[in-house]
Amino acid sequence: MKRLIYDELLEWKSDPARKPLVLDGVRQCGKTYLLKELGSEEFDNCVYCNFEEAKGLKALFSGSMEPSKIVRDIELMNNVKITPGKTLLILDEIQECDSAITSLKYFCEHMPELHVACAGPLLGVLKSEASFPVGKVDTKHLYPMNFCEYLMAEGETSLAEFILSDPDPEDISEPIHEALQRLMRDYCIVGGMPEVVHSWVTQHDINKVDSLQRELLQNYEKDFAKHGGSMLEMLTSIWESLPSFLSRENHKFVFKELKKDGRSDDFRDPVQWLSNAHLIYKVNLMKGHAYPPSIGKDENQYKLYMCDIGLLRAMAGHPAGIMLTENDDAHLYKGGMYENLAVCEMMSAGAGNLYYWREGRYEVDLISAIDGRTVPIEVKSGTNFSTESLNLYQKKFNVSWGLIISNRMPRKGNGRDAIPFYLAGNMQRARNAHVDDCYVNASGLPYEFQFRKEDWIEVGKGFRLIIPVSRHHRGLIPKCNVQIRDGDAWKDTGASISTDNGDVIIESNSRFDGRAVIRI
Repeated sequence: MKRLIYDELLEWKSDPARKPLVLDGVRQCGKTYLLKELGSEEFDNCVYCNFEEAKGLKALFSGSMEPSKIVRDIELMNNVKITPGKTLLILDEIQECDSAITSLKYFCEHMPELHVACAGPLLGVLKSEASFPVGKVDTKHLYPMNFCEYLMAEGETSLAEFILSDPDPEDISEPIHEALQRLMRDYCIVGGMPEVVHSWVTQHDINKVDSLQRELLQNYEKDFAKHGGSMLEMLTSIWESLPSFLSRENHKFVFKELKKDGRSDDFRDPVQWLSNAHLIYKVNLMKGHAYPPSIGKDENQYKLYMCDIGLLRAMAGHPAGIMLTENDDAHLYKGGMYENLAVCEMMSAGAGNLYYWREGRYEVDLISAIDGRTVPIEVKSGTNFSTESLNLYQKKFNVSWGLIISNRMPRKGNGRDAIPFYLAGNMQRARNAHVDDCYVNASGLPYEFQFRKEDWIEVGKGFRLIIPVSRHHRGLIPKCNVQIRDGDAWKDTGASISTDNGDVIIESNSRFDGRAVIRI
């Protein structure tokens, strides 16, 4: 099954400045399959080495770290020929051999012409250790299959390409919306683990899907026992609690429910371990409103989401039909399920980090950095819902644009857009159209640039700020408002604004903290 990351692997292959490739991601998300496919299709030959299976392989890395000697020994052991520029050398399950991880530094420095690619399920954990060759490898992350990749596996290539083309939400017809909604409900049951997806698209046997998902969950818990050390009990407790917390009105992770008198410090290391292993996504509370949102995050308050929507359903023990029922008893569970779905889609599209906001009984489900601004996002499982929290957030912080993700038909509104779940990833993807030799953002959203006094450059008797077109992507003749905060609101200033081939030039008699809002 082709994955969207495959084009990135092709770019790595042809990059003359490439380093050894580290492909990380949760166990059994398709890393080995992709590397073998790359090797068979793009190289004269592919040499595959697995540190869990091949006896004696670890010993080849126990002595000299000189790549030429290691390559020679692999050739002799496997009766193969490794030719730089023509061979892909795959080192799989590399987390089982510390010295092999160390050797990547020397492959980078002494044999850069050889294509070396590595994979392993816990490389995110190892990367936090000092022995990992940071700066000497190219790291790419493979997520479970997102909805578009699932559509391609189902043979719905036209629908997948339609979504990836970033259509205007208002151009989506009701029949297409209904077709995508139906397929999305299937995806919530199956999820994006490649073996499970392959089983479903070839057999459409839900019992087989359930069996494979349970097996995957058992394998993850075996990793806890093998690599979790003294954190085993805490890792298992946190992992198994995810469906419970996501089935509540408030999805916040509550320490005291897992450990008497539990505090955030007690859970910091095991939560980070699960996050580094890519099994969970940690969404921190954001205090106030800032760009980037990480400025205002609270490390001690967070929500946790599972890496795959299908595994979440399987762990919760709910039948496949849960996503089809209108039973009120399933309302809270479906709400957490769909929120997890939105997180997975946005993370696989490059969100990086997500946040949430709460004040009293009001909560905005997700906060994300999109197109150079901080965007509040409400996630709704049904079609009838309130947006009180989003209303409050936008009014309190004078935020001009918000987003609602739901099962409704997509529509654009005054100050917010409503999109269905199948478009959630598009909000994070780069969406630029080439116009008049300048990249113009296709969404039409304003770009917000917040600046401080120290950002100004002194010019003569005044001060100047320049925001290049390569940063704001709003065309050769952009419109700009320069504003300063007045209490909880923003007001325009008397700063002079001009443009030069798309670059926005702001001049003032004094320095001040403020923001520039740039539009097409």
